[in-house]
Amino acid sequence: EGDPFKHVFGRLRILLFKPLLVHGFKKADRMQAISRYLAQWGVAMGFNGKPLVIPNGVSVKVFSKKYHRRELETLKKKLEKKINSVFLITTSRLVKKNGIDTVIKALVSLPDHVSFLVVGGGPDEKKLKALARECGVMSRVHFLGEVNQKDIPKYLRVSDVFIRSSRSEGMGNSFIEAMAAGIPVIGTQEGGITDFLYDPEKNPDIKPTGIAVTVDSPDAIAKAVLRYCSDVLLRREVTDNAKALVEARYDWKTIVPAMRNKFFKLDSQSNSTSEK
Repeated sequence: EGDPFKHVFGRLRILLFKPLLVHGFKKADRMQAISRYLAQWGVAMGFNGKPLVIPNGVSVKVFSKKYHRRELETLKKKLEKKINSVFLITTSRLVKKNGIDTVIKALVSLPDHVSFLVVGGGPDEKKLKALARECGVMSRVHFLGEVNQKDIPKYLRVSDVFIRSSRSEGMGNSFIEAMAAGIPVIGTQEGGITDFLYDPEKNPDIKPTGIAVTVDSPDAIAKAVLRYCSDVLLRREVTDNAKALVEARYDWKTIVPAMRNKFFKLDSQSNSTSEK
């Protein structure tokens, strides 16, 4: 769940069933969550054990795929990307929690050669287009709509920075996909994002994997984009670290065995009984 705890469990139609939900958490033998943030929800709802955190994953092989140069050039031409263009990209539902409006506002403070690719659809599309027009950056915001999942890696590959200015986030799988594709990321450290987005200044004891910005801060986003544009060494460092993190922790090859061996693991007696 990507929305805040209060929004999820505080709505009237949910409150009516909350006692049943709490009962379910209290009686559960095991609980698995996709982030430390969501694991805390289970405890808050009454789970008595120790939650197991096994995240969602990504096929590293798919998102790190090597494309023929001609194929990428064709897509760049379609998107009208010039030699000096800088493409920011988000692959997101167009909803308030994903903070796409904040990125649009940040474009006002960025040079004209910086554009924003918005991959995805959702109820806020009209509102976001109106905001882009109001800010005078409509020509630099490309609303691409829903894109086939198999083509997402290609769009990431022709882009320069992945960004999602989340106001809340259960985990943030799109960040993991961008990291696997090898492009630098900018995001907030809301919810489950803190499990993998480590900022050079905010997390000095951990190898950096991106730049973290505060919620609802177009200025912070603009500064982060300009920093990536001017600091080649930082870009290389965060993309290398992020890709290594994804390969080690978020590849399905790691997650599937973790679910089998840690979450669904039965004791030896049960195993031998089931085998018989």
